[in-house]
Amino acid sequence: MIYPPSILRLSIKGEGHRFGLWLPLVLIWPIFFVLALALSPLVLVTAAVLWPMGWGRPLLLAGPAIFRIFCSLRGLEINVQDESQIVYVHFR
Repeated sequence: MIYPPSILRLSIKGEGHRFGLWLPLVLIWPIFFVLALALSPLVLVTAAVLWPMGWGRPLLLAGPAIFRIFCSLRGLEINVQDESQIVYVHFR
C-alpha cells in the first residue's frame, strides 16, 4: 500500500531573497476525512439519482481515485529554474 505524503517542502530562491516552508500534511488528513465523512450522504443520494443516466458509478469511484492520486504524490520533486529564481517543491 502506498501511503499519502506527510510533508510538503517548498523552497523559493531568488536574487537577494530566500524562502523556505515545510508544511505538515499530516495535520490536513483529519480535516479531509471529516469533510469526506460529512459529504458522503450527499454523494450517495446524488449517485442514486444519477445512476439511471450512467453517472452514479463514476461519482462513487471519484473519491478513491482522488485519494490514489494524492497518495501517488509521495516522492514527487518539482524543480523549476530560471536565470534569477529557483522554485523547489518536494512531497515526502
